[in-house]
Amino acid sequence: MASNTISFMMHPLLMSVALISSVAADATPIVIDGRFDDWPGVAANELAVAEDGRFVYVHLPAPGSPSNLQGLASPDVLRIDLDHDEGTGARSGPYRGTDLELHFSPKTGRRSGGVQIQLPGLEDGWLDPDAVDLVFAPTAASNRFEIRIPRSIETPRGPVTVGGRVRLHRSGPFGTQGQLLQAVQPRPQVEPAFQTLPTCPDSGIRVVSWNVEFGGLLEHPAPFQRILAALKPHVILIQELEPDQRAGDIEALLKAAVPGNWTVDLGPVGGRLRSAVATRLSATDLPELDTLKRRDSDDRGVRGAGLTVKNALSPDIGVVSLHLKCCGAAEGPEDMTRIAEVLAVRRAITEADHRAPLGGLIIGGDLNLVGSSLPLELLVDNGESMLGGSGDLIIAEAMRPAGGGMQTWEKDGQRYTPGRLDWIAATGSSLEIANAFVLATDECSASVLSDLGMQPGDSAAASDHLPVVADFIVRSPMRLGR
Repeated sequence: MASNTISFMMHPLLMSVALISSVAADATPIVIDGRFDDWPGVAANELAVAEDGRFVYVHLPAPGSPSNLQGLASPDVLRIDLDHDEGTGARSGPYRGTDLELHFSPKTGRRSGGVQIQLPGLEDGWLDPDAVDLVFAPTAASNRFEIRIPRSIETPRGPVTVGGRVRLHRSGPFGTQGQLLQAVQPRPQVEPAFQTLPTCPDSGIRVVSWNVEFGGLLEHPAPFQRILAALKPHVILIQELEPDQRAGDIEALLKAAVPGNWTVDLGPVGGRLRSAVATRLSATDLPELDTLKRRDSDDRGVRGAGLTVKNALSPDIGVVSLHLKCCGAAEGPEDMTRIAEVLAVRRAITEADHRAPLGGLIIGGDLNLVGSSLPLELLVDNGESMLGGSGDLIIAEAMRPAGGGMQTWEKDGQRYTPGRLDWIAATGSSLEIANAFVLATDECSASVLSDLGMQPGDSAAASDHLPVVADFIVRSPMRLGR
């Protein structure tokens, strides 16, 4: 696939340079997942545009050391003229015709971060990303990003729809550019990830990882119960419980949603929050997770919890819920804390396996990958060595129902865009992934919701994090408590 590479021009003034991208049509839909195999022919340092009839996509390079678009030291501004028409958008100035401006890491007072949007002619000032349904990936530091906005947007001067050419102006820490790009020929639209909710195989273990947002599981239980009754998990990895919430109350709620003999293990409190593991399978404690501490800070607990799922026919499976430190950017103190927390978890799991050998490991939770991707890499790379083996952990690549991305956190009215913060991984030598998905009830069909007793707004009402679901098949037969 031929394409014209766009070079970065370091210049104090925005240059207006017309460049027509000759990227040919491609049959690959674009998924906002932070991977770029759906941008064939587009180089890592190339600015490019595509559209699929519903959305416009921008491939945005970020040369140099990997950067967080929402954690830059100075703003990166992308000005988009969707219809290449100076009669719409900005009426004057050097950016005439601009329909919207995306400000990554805007400066507000002494603080910068997130994303804010300006529409020319808007008198009320800045808009948050949800105002134009802005999504991009990855949220972790990278040298390239993919951005998605609707193909048509409402502006103060009326609706604007993408045309055959899209003009992009960019200024900020990655240089100054002014380009005229022809949008890639229409891509096929992404197909839904599922028409009916996937069911767990008879021999499988369904695991749900869910950050319940400041104890919401017990504070407003109704949407949680409806979703859990539909999912029927065997194991739940829970994050963001509050310190005074009791295991017995959680067990009662879970039993009401999914009948069974539930066991709940609460982990240590860290930063006024704690994690837990719940299961309706036979289980015993993983004590190494109960006293989890970082070696660099003995007084700082790690928000983890663990249980061993008992199994009469093959070695037991360790299940671990993890909630890493929030916020920050790559190489910042929060990122360093996340790295230290992962190392502490690896050490604890290794010690647990030495005490009582485990036949497999499932670990998941809110990894808060808003800095570098190193915490995930440290957890997964050669992860089987924690159980005395070799090889990486396998990641459950969980897609949202609409099929367009893997975002697990989203909240209206925030400066930060939706992102993939929640993950599940496992030992591939002993476990196979049969299904994996993120449950956003507002993306499910009316028939799915009706059949399973859920409401469209349930996932948003429950938490700002969506449940991540993975079904595992144990390579040796396992007796499940059904």
